[in-house]
Amino acid sequence: METINSVFFAPEVERATVSLAWHFPEAVLPPVLRHLDPLTHFTQPWCSDLIQAINLVFDRLTKADWPTVIDCLRQQHKLVDNEYLVDLDEIFSLALYHRRATKDLLTYYIELLKDYALLRGPLPSRLRPPVLQFSGGSGLLKPNKTRRPDSSDPDFTGRAYVAGTPYLVSLWIDKDEFKQTIVKLRFKPAHGL
Repeated sequence: METINSVFFAPEVERATVSLAWHFPEAVLPPVLRHLDPLTHFTQPWCSDLIQAINLVFDRLTKADWPTVIDCLRQQHKLVDNEYLVDLDEIFSLALYHRRATKDLLTYYIELLKDYALLRGPLPSRLRPPVLQFSGGSGLLKPNKTRRPDSSDPDFTGRAYVAGTPYLVSLWIDKDEFKQTIVKLRFKPAHGL
């Protein structure tokens, strides 16, 4: 099986997730630790150790500030050289100007890190998750409850994003002359959604 080196895809997302957890542990740590394993999902230097240290400090003190987390790393003998403080400060600083950790952003980070962890394994191409949010596309269609019988109204309607552009999508299910099911799609640009 061909594997994809996804280490290059998510270093910023890993670091940003850790930074959000450091600044907003009460909101960020529970979903991150519920959905991600620090050793599996964080490949960047310090990210796994930091998530674990932030969790330990927050669990004991209900706070995870810079000096306490650094002290925790030192007590665990994971930080023995002060030259690494620059790297840790860079991670800490990523979320300095966030007023809060938004649920949508955190959910996106978690799902992306889960997908990249899957890609690091030996998955066949048909099982690989679609992770290219900004160049690929996805959408959600629901049954059209306003569809009239024997009309040209679509069977399903919904929204999709393709390469970052929003579309309104209509879908019709029909039969061809050989009684085979066919699906027709129509994409209509939906600027401003």
